[in-house]
Amino acid sequence: MKTIREQSARELILNFRQFEFATTMRVLKAYPEDKLDMKPAEKSRSARQLITTFISEEYVCRAVMQGHAPYSDIPRSWPDDLAELLDIFNQVHDEAQGMIAQADDEELDRVVDFNGFQVRALDVLWIELHDQIHHRGQFSVYLRLAGARVPSIYGPTADEPLKKQS
Repeated sequence: MKTIREQSARELILNFRQFEFATTMRVLKAYPEDKLDMKPAEKSRSARQLITTFISEEYVCRAVMQGHAPYSDIPRSWPDDLAELLDIFNQVHDEAQGMIAQADDEELDRVVDFNGFQVRALDVLWIELHDQIHHRGQFSVYLRLAGARVPSIYGPTADEPLKKQS
């Protein structure tokens, strides 16, 4: 196994994206479907809107890897069903991962306009990954407010405490 220092930029982003995606999916799958319209506060997004934010971030990554404008491929409407939303999230993530895996350094270093800033495609992938992590933390609060179990994210939770090794 390569250390982090031995990994290429492509391997590093692929590995971090896959690890964080799996964690985010555990969090999203724990959410009760009957509470998708819940908002913790008036200014907050609903749980459904926050879930579509995760999916939109994957669309941004895929678009950038295709050489498209970052927000050009995001759908205007979404399914109501949680399982369908998670299927789309998984599909678009897998597509983006495949594109990243096949990308050469020139594609990863391609400069794109991202919210008025000129950044490399690789940087957009990192920005979107960090945004996913940020929103996942936000979503974990929605889980608690909805009465759902909060799965382990980076360590134990009240619902998934640390287990002693036998």
